[in-house]
Amino acid sequence: MEPSYDVLVVGAGCAGMRAAIEAHDRGAKVAVISKLHPTRSHSGAAEGGINAALGNKAEDSPEKHAFDTVKGSDYLGDQDAIEIMCREAPAELLRLEHMGVTFHRNQEGLMGTRAFGGASAARTYYVADITGQAILHVLYEQLMKHSEVERFEEWFTTGLVVDESGACAGAITRNIGDDDRCAFGAEPPGNGGADAARPAGDDGDPVFQQHARHRPWKLLVSVSTMMEATLRWRGRVSAKNTVSTMSRLVAQLVRSGVSFHAFSSSGEISRMLGG
Repeated sequence: MEPSYDVLVVGAGCAGMRAAIEAHDRGAKVAVISKLHPTRSHSGAAEGGINAALGNKAEDSPEKHAFDTVKGSDYLGDQDAIEIMCREAPAELLRLEHMGVTFHRNQEGLMGTRAFGGASAARTYYVADITGQAILHVLYEQLMKHSEVERFEEWFTTGLVVDESGACAGAITRNIGDDDRCAFGAEPPGNGGADAARPAGDDGDPVFQQHARHRPWKLLVSVSTMMEATLRWRGRVSAKNTVSTMSRLVAQLVRSGVSFHAFSSSGEISRMLGG
């Protein structure tokens, strides 16, 4: 029997792994798809810290945090989402600390803070200058503890599957290791049946066929990328020979079934492709 998933998380940075853990803790059957090993995710580049209105150094509140955030967004941010984030941030920060994130502590033994730009109070909690990396590794450890959460590392998501009602029902992926192409399903809310929620190969898979029928594969290529690829492939050649070579290469790919959308400021590649 092929597995089915209640929740399919695409991306395994801090947000993706935390979402997967929370969904699992609430009883969902979860799978995580990541184009990288999770500890190599870009969340590791976050150095400064994470904001929460704990108020353990100065008087603070989630309301003040929310106001600073809305104002900092020049009132363009989603204020409902900002309110929820700021209200839940203190408890979430403490949960990360309980998981094992070694936040800096002051001389009193409390989690130390520093003020960030745009904040009316010091509410930034940090781990030296590697906050993102520290959180990333702790969350991966927690994900490893949750053995029921299936991890598909080095699987590249190339598109989403949308059902007839417009709800997202899964993802189209490629295994970077062996170039295998699969459709992963996640059961849409209120839509019963395990058939809509399973990974399977593209041959005969109805989810994949629906995706392929309505959203054909496209390779989006800029002129500079095409030029660079050809120059690296053939060595330094003239622009005329480069375009000629790329024309033959694109023609071969099109005959193989790849659908191209090419663009440039002057339109020469579009003309080359007959666009």
